[in-house]
Formats: sequence, structure tokens, C-alpha cells
Amino acid sequence: MFRSLSGSVGLRVPVTEAISGSVSVARSFRAPTVEELFSGALHAGTGAVEYGTPTLAAERGTGVEGVLRVRNRRWNGQFVAYRNQIDNYVHLLAEPDTLVDGHAVSVFRYVQDDATLQGLEASVEWAARRDLALGLSGDLLHAEHRDGTPLSFMPAPRFGGFARWDNGVFSLGGDVHHEMQQDRVGSADESTTPAHTLVRLDAGVRVTRGGLVHSLTLRGENLGNELHREATSRIKDFAPSPGRNLALVYRVLF
Repeated sequence: MFRSLSGSVGLRVPVTEAISGSVSVARSFRAPTVEELFSGALHAGTGAVEYGTPTLAAERGTGVEGVLRVRNRRWNGQFVAYRNQIDNYVHLLAEPDTLVDGHAVSVFRYVQDDATLQGLEASVEWAARRDLALGLSGDLLHAEHRDGTPLSFMPAPRFGGFARWDNGVFSLGGDVHHEMQQDRVGSADESTTPAHTLVRLDAGVRVTRGGLVHSLTLRGENLGNELHREATSRIKDFAPSPGRNLALVYRVLF
């Protein structure tokens, strides 16, 4: 049985009519999952043998977050800095491989240690015209154990931009997303993740007939068909992320 208290408190201060700042402090709690406590076999989804630890304690976190917001008729921006200290953070520890049907299979055990996660996030959007919006965004996370070694399966620094045109009937948009190399790998025997850039585009039309809104959208994901792997994926070593994908979506809104 796990018992704990959680909650948060915050303060928001308007600086000007368009700018405000806020700070919050939070106390969080997470009980170990059944898998983290009692696993003891080959996991078909990850292709590895996982062992739980029945004596795991609950995770308890203390976080501080500061936010600066800018909003007026044409600009909308948010800048965030945060730091989370997590006691008894549950993670995977690699152990020597084993053999399953004559094939070498990775072995992991759920263990825990204190950890710190801190980072920055930023986004800004500009309404260039009533029907055109442009934006930029990015984030950076630094996550490590108490001894300074990196946490496993953490996202790499990312940044990107988007453009969106919409006149109420026709729309056209796209974004470019770049993820940098993730070479801060932890105790789960993960490989580094190469940098990659993804391009997405969409075009749509909306018409109203008989009180119903008919929407038709053509979407293209990873248009460069770039081979890429996400740093947060448990299966990235043998299953890359999706390649080029085209989808035609029809919706009726009522």
C-alpha cells in the first residue's frame, strides 16, 4: 500500500497589459506499476526480458516552474523554465544478456534512484495577417541521476517552425521539426539517436451544407521519408519511426 499527499500552489503577476509572469511549486506522487513490481519474463513488445522489484518505493517529486507569457493582438508567446527533483525515480538497469530459444536477448531490471529533471521550453506565434500565422518553438531537457549519469530514454533538444493560412474555407499549413542528436544515454544500454528533420504539410477545404460542416483534409507526414528514431522509444534499435505517410481525411461536424 502506498500513501502520499500531492498538491501545488502558484502565483501569477501581471507585468503589463500584454505580459505576465507566474511561478508555481508542486508536490507529486506516483506508485510503482504492476510491471515495475512483478515483471519476470520476456516482454514481447520490447523484445527484452524484464524483472520487477517488489520492494520499490513510491516516487515523490518536488517541482518548481516559472512562466513568462506575452499576449496581444498579434503576438502570443510563452517561455518556461522548470526543475523537478524526484526521489525514488524508477528506471531500467541493464543486466547481462540471456538466451531465449538460442538467441541473445537483453535483460533489464526495474530499480530506483533519486533524479533531477530540468529544462527550458519556448514558443512564439505571430499573426502576420488575419488569415496567416507563423510560429517557432523549442525545448531543452537535462535529466540525470543523483550521481550525474544521464537518465535513459530522454528526448533530445528540439526546435521547429510552422506556417498556417486559413481563410475560413481553404487552408494550407506546414511545419518543420528538427531533433538534435541524443548522445546522453543512461543505464538501460540504449544507443545514441542521430539528429533528424521532419517536414509535414496539410491542405484542406471546409464547406457548410444543410447545417453540417464538411471538412476534407490532405495530410503528409515525414515528406522527406527520412529514416529516424525517437530518443524516447524503447524499441528504437530495431523499429524506426514511421516513414512518409499520406492521409486523406473527411469529417462531418454537426
